[in-house]
Amino acid sequence: MDQDSGGGVRGSACEFFQDLTEKLCALVERHVDLHMPDDEGVTLYSELERQRVETGKIDPRLFPPTLPIGGVHIWDWFWELDRGRPESVSGMAKITHSQIAAWCSITGTVLRGHELRALLRMDESRIKATFTTPVRPSGVNGGSSLMADLKRMAMANRKRNSQMTPARFDSMFG
Repeated sequence: MDQDSGGGVRGSACEFFQDLTEKLCALVERHVDLHMPDDEGVTLYSELERQRVETGKIDPRLFPPTLPIGGVHIWDWFWELDRGRPESVSGMAKITHSQIAAWCSITGTVLRGHELRALLRMDESRIKATFTTPVRPSGVNGGSSLMADLKRMAMANRKRNSQMTPARFDSMFG
């Protein structure tokens, strides 16, 4: 390890885990973008796959992500925790420390500090990407007029962020 000009250590474990977490968060955002259905229930992934079948051209986004070294287990753990995520009044509840502790107890998993921090940051990225990923225009490579698409996208985003589900109702009224 080398000293940097500020007296800190360059290439430290802390730096490695921060970089690892940033990469995992970016992959979570990519995953949400590919798999979030639009107002017609179509995902970008399915649209790109349809285009691949029609044209024979493979969009690079169809390839599985390359997970960073040291992050595969955290990636797997995150999606396992995500599957048990409760709904909240606003839609998607954060994964709590209590839920993580219960999951660790059930699975026998022992988390280190950097793994817990990565899981919590990935959760923040998941929630942010879910509520900021715009509904895509019809047909990735074209479709209806721009104004019609913009109106449809605005309505779909409004609907997606305010839709009442049974789980949301239960979380509000028990």
